[in-house]
Amino acid sequence: MGIFPGSTRQFHIVHTRNNMSMLDALDDPQGIAVLAFFVQASDSAKGKTAKAWESFSKNLERIAKMGSDSDIKSTVSVQDLMGSTNLARYYRYSGSLTTPNCNEVVIWTVFADPILVPSKVVAFFPLDLRSTDSSVGPHLTNNFRPLQKLHNRTVEASALLKPRSTASRASQTAAPILFFLSISALGVLPI
Repeated sequence: MGIFPGSTRQFHIVHTRNNMSMLDALDDPQGIAVLAFFVQASDSAKGKTAKAWESFSKNLERIAKMGSDSDIKSTVSVQDLMGSTNLARYYRYSGSLTTPNCNEVVIWTVFADPILVPSKVVAFFPLDLRSTDSSVGPHLTNNFRPLQKLHNRTVEASALLKPRSTASRASQTAAPILFFLSISALGVLPI
């Protein structure tokens, strides 16, 4: 299970550094960046995000068997798949791939807020995806890597997730007032 109740799925967007080939990126300690989102089944998921996930899952039906590939005939917006997730609330650390050989070449960014996805779409994933190249092979289940030790990694939190001290809150409140005073002293504001 994920960090959030009901979020047992993750959505990963994988990038290679400076458009490296995946083979080259596997040799670079910072060769791959993964944006990781928790997916939470929700009957309240609506709008563009719900439609994008429905379209995305229909495309997955075409590659349900291990090793299969297919040309995607429709367009799915990654922005629509992310929904209204607050991209300023995240954790970041250097880590490894979650699949063998588990190369230590990934900069992980894990977003704190889950993406709300229609329950029927979330239910689709274990029902139609197969762990073999056979359409009657076993369903894809328990597709996760066990929790790993920290191994002296530093996990950084974005500014919106760090506890704020009373002094920093006071200075943030004072900044707009000082800005307003400096503009009015210049005579920029209309009267």
